[in-house]
Amino acid sequence: MLLRRALQLTKSLASKRHVSSHSQKFEAGDRVTYRHHSMPDKVWMTTPLREDKIANCNEGALHHTDIIGCRPRDILATNKGAEFRLSWPTLEEYVVKVPRLVTPIYPLDASVIVSLLDIHVDAGASPPLEIFEAGTGHGSLTLALARAVHAGNSHLPRPMTAEAKAQRGGIIHSLDRSSRHSRAARDVVRGFRRGMYSDNVEFYIGDPSEWMRSQLESRGMAANPEEEKIGEGFLYAVILDLPSPEEHLAAAAEALIPDGIVCVFCPSITQVASCISHARKHGLPLVLDKVLEFPGGGGTGAGLRAWDVRFAHVRARSDRPLSVAEAENAEDMTKNAEDMTKEKNYEMVCRPSSFENFVGGGFFGMFRRKSRVGEGAGTARNLKAIARRAEERAEAVKKKLAEAASVAEERSTGETASAGEAATIKETVIEGEDTVVEERIEESALEQSGITHRE
Repeated sequence: MLLRRALQLTKSLASKRHVSSHSQKFEAGDRVTYRHHSMPDKVWMTTPLREDKIANCNEGALHHTDIIGCRPRDILATNKGAEFRLSWPTLEEYVVKVPRLVTPIYPLDASVIVSLLDIHVDAGASPPLEIFEAGTGHGSLTLALARAVHAGNSHLPRPMTAEAKAQRGGIIHSLDRSSRHSRAARDVVRGFRRGMYSDNVEFYIGDPSEWMRSQLESRGMAANPEEEKIGEGFLYAVILDLPSPEEHLAAAAEALIPDGIVCVFCPSITQVASCISHARKHGLPLVLDKVLEFPGGGGTGAGLRAWDVRFAHVRARSDRPLSVAEAENAEDMTKNAEDMTKEKNYEMVCRPSSFENFVGGGFFGMFRRKSRVGEGAGTARNLKAIARRAEERAEAVKKKLAEAASVAEERSTGETASAGEAATIKETVIEGEDTVVEERIEESALEQSGITHRE
């Protein structure tokens, strides 16, 4: 009986460690914002509430013991008589005010990125919707992503057991090269609303490309050309918020599902341009979707501006060098990547799109993964199909040759075939061989290379 009561109490306490927007009372361990009653623009946030702690500001001090047990919108007075209204911190307030080691992706920017990813997941979705974030940093985007996929895990009890985690419908994999940053980000996620989103995230330390490829191997999804096996993807989206993101585009393309998303978040537009050039140079199966600018602002983000980043065909009217304006207004990239590789006078254009503003810094490039079917003559599946069709054509030629020889033999009744019949046989053989050669050339022309804008 005592054991049963203890288990019930444990479950009750565990359920109280999570909070929703309508939770009524503040408890030990919660973070609380307190806003000046007469000057609401002055806002502070407490450390996790403990009975022996004090919240200090320039208007006096509030004892944590006085805050514990209060409700949102209650008013407390400091030892100097200043009155403050208590409330739960919003996600924006929490991200901006929580202690940090690195500059965060501010809340408005993070919410826009989540919106661009267009995440939709249902409880217990199978296979789960998985997103990989390379560059955990402060954990602000991690927290926003964890909230976005929470619907896929809302049916599971918390804290989650290993068995429950195996049933998640939405998972955020967040990796950082710094163990210190990863630990701090884990604390940031766990500290918001009693850690209600923390079970949606798995934290890792290491190299992004190595992690993605090791996951493909362990899941049995990696491509194997020797066995003519095409790889499969498992990630819905990959977010690269780290230096030299182009170095990880190839691994991201391998790990993405068809139409999956690769996002690069860079401080410079030239880094986004480098990613586009890298994808084109190495023939990665990625299609550029959009390039946006996050101008930055007063600590929370300040809007978006679209950028036109593409390869333009420079048409010189004479031997004189083109001006910047002429180069930028040159022919748009309407040719496919295969045609562009044959011409050398293509240059990268980077400029803001006219009259396209979105309602915050850095530059955001978004790619989508092409279909794995028909990726080009270089894939294992297409090589096998080309070889099979070539064998079928060769067999057809042999069959025609055998039939023609049989007819000639019957007509000649044992004598040497006439010159006309010999010519017919020769023409049949040549025609058959030409058909095989033409089909090989046609199939080889299917190979895709470079990167084109999404139509």
